[in-house]
Amino acid sequence: MASLTDSVGSLAKSAGLLMVGSLFGRSLGLIGETLIVRHLRPEIYGDISFVYTLVAALSNVILLGIHEGLTRLGSAEEEPGERLNIILAGTTIVLISSFLVTVALITVPGVISKFASEPSLDQYIYLVAPFLILYPLSRIAIAVLRIQERTAITVLTKTLLARVVSIGLLVIAIMLGWKEGAGALYWLSVPFTITVVGGFFAITEMEVTKIQLPRPNQYKKLWTFSLPLALSSVVFLFLSQLDILMVGYYLDSKAVGYYRSIQPLRQVTMIFVGSFSFLFLPLATQYYEQNKLGDLDKLFSTVTKWGVILTLPLVLVFLYASKSIVQTLFGPAYQAAAMPLAILAGGLFYRALVGPNGDVVKAINSTRIELYAAIAGISSNFICNILLIPSYGISGAAVATVIGYVIYNTVELGIIYSETGVTPFSSNIMKPVIVSFVGMGIIRYLMEIGGSIQYLILFGIISTVMVVTSVILTNSVEETDMVLLDRLESRVGRQFGTVHRVLKFGMQ
Repeated sequence: MASLTDSVGSLAKSAGLLMVGSLFGRSLGLIGETLIVRHLRPEIYGDISFVYTLVAALSNVILLGIHEGLTRLGSAEEEPGERLNIILAGTTIVLISSFLVTVALITVPGVISKFASEPSLDQYIYLVAPFLILYPLSRIAIAVLRIQERTAITVLTKTLLARVVSIGLLVIAIMLGWKEGAGALYWLSVPFTITVVGGFFAITEMEVTKIQLPRPNQYKKLWTFSLPLALSSVVFLFLSQLDILMVGYYLDSKAVGYYRSIQPLRQVTMIFVGSFSFLFLPLATQYYEQNKLGDLDKLFSTVTKWGVILTLPLVLVFLYASKSIVQTLFGPAYQAAAMPLAILAGGLFYRALVGPNGDVVKAINSTRIELYAAIAGISSNFICNILLIPSYGISGAAVATVIGYVIYNTVELGIIYSETGVTPFSSNIMKPVIVSFVGMGIIRYLMEIGGSIQYLILFGIISTVMVVTSVILTNSVEETDMVLLDRLESRVGRQFGTVHRVLKFGMQ
């Protein structure tokens, strides 16, 4: 029993490290994307970013889910030689698929340009095409590090070193006066660094003398396990990228540039909810296995509330100060992206309101729900893009994206509720949300926000105060919030005294 406790404690620390690394990596990624946008005119950025988006989508398809299957099967295999054979089999499959797709893309001219009706796009294919090989290899390198349970190396390589190197190269390229090449260099250097550095550390832990040619049954086993994962991931991928591709099909390069520039910013709606997975998933699984559905329901709503409260101040800023954010980050040339940003920030907040529903799917061992929900979401997204983009431009694409995700998450929640009776919603979540949205709407109406970082910081402080005040005034703090905070403190090894005092005051 002590051994199990030690393992859980070790896992919690690793997951906490991954959470911090993920937040830091996303911040560096936003800096890199911002530098690219500010460096290029909207139409040029639209051209190269459209090609990059399409190539990035193909790169995920090329993986065929092998990286996930490799992690699962490699972790389960105890014999070092067999594990090496599985890793070699997965790497071989990915290399072959990457090479074939890359050759097809660069030898068949006009595929992308004909799709988007932009002849200038072909010139960027050769700049970005190496991503088709580098990205799948980088995912394989990370999968091997996961098999080896080398969390610190994974975080160092993926979220710190790769981003620092890529931003450094981007700055040098900009100083040298490169245009489109600067963006391509940044996008390529991230997977290149992960592949080289991650691959080096992975190989140091391998007994390479035991490597043999994989047997046919190992290829079959890896392929059979990975293919269903690949199907689900491809469907979800198109849900997240379809809007950009449809904008490129219906509108011009400048519109693509506007819309692509704000894509990294929409991730703000999930930045905290996703970070609670390391704490939520093990507990949710335990409650489900013990048939404690009431406890699972309470845990679901409590974790959702925490994610919502932490996310809400950022969403309010992005919703009510979108013009200032776009002008501050990207410059006046990208002001047309302000309205779509507000739509995405406000609409995709629904993803925070449904909480870690994806983890609930894993906890109840019903992963087919993900596929059903994703198909419903992408179908509605596709139809709405066709109907809205020609009439409303990139704002229509933003609305279509919101509708797609709302349907996706609603279908997922509906099936979860029908099977378990648990739900993330509660009055103690909705009350502070409603009060905060209305309160900040009034303040925004009365307050003029300038296009500077100082005004944004001030508005962010006001939003945070509004959210905390609304939680206290609506009596939305419960005893389970204190229990969850205690668990969080024990997992990360740190006391949050100020948070304790605020929560206790809200319970009075």
